[in-house]
Amino acid sequence: MFIDNMPSEVNAATDLYAAYKASGYTISYTVAVNKFFREEPLQRYYALLRKSAGKTIVSRSEYIKAKIIADNVIEFAGQYFTDKTEHQVAVFFEYLGEDCKALLDGVIINHEEKTILPFDLKTTYSVNKFLDSILKYGYYRQAAFYLSALFSEESPYYTLIKEGYKILPFRFVAVQSEYPYDVRIFEMSENDIVCGLEGGYVGKTRYYGINELMAVYEYRNNPFIQPYTPPYIGDYTVTKLFL
Repeated sequence: MFIDNMPSEVNAATDLYAAYKASGYTISYTVAVNKFFREEPLQRYYALLRKSAGKTIVSRSEYIKAKIIADNVIEFAGQYFTDKTEHQVAVFFEYLGEDCKALLDGVIINHEEKTILPFDLKTTYSVNKFLDSILKYGYYRQAAFYLSALFSEESPYYTLIKEGYKILPFRFVAVQSEYPYDVRIFEMSENDIVCGLEGGYVGKTRYYGINELMAVYEYRNNPFIQPYTPPYIGDYTVTKLFL
């Protein structure tokens, strides 16, 4: 508390005393100064700490690991992170009567080929098992939701789409968070997007789509409507993921 209330550059004893008063400490002023600000290394450390407000201090091992991961992403998926990429693209739009927000990690516009490529960056424990993560965390729904946002009239690319620009299949840039920190690109098929909207099966396991979950949400917020019952999907009309 004492350190937090000090200015970034302490030039006079009055600064220290003001910080002491603002801290609310019950210990004496002399004890506080001796405890928190007596030695020069502590002064340098606290000055640096105050200047780094809003930042997270990490260990050297964490920094090295993050640096290796970042280098691998640039080496194997650098084409997704250039000055042509629009990052953190927010789209506020209406979906099934609800106000929604999509926040895409990246969108790449190619004006020569008239294409729009949306993608999302994900960390995973194993790129070889990323398909399991797509199901477990509902990434197939996320991709479908983001594409719905891009096609909406509120989309920042709506004018381009009307001019003939094509939205390419949604992609995930998956980065393994542990050694060897592999990077792999996954492209969602049209079938995956249908499942993201309408739901489907993988084997005997049913995975719900956005439209079904939105119906459940509507029912829970309006008990006067009929409860949602998932439609029966027969053996010959099953929508399967990742064909």
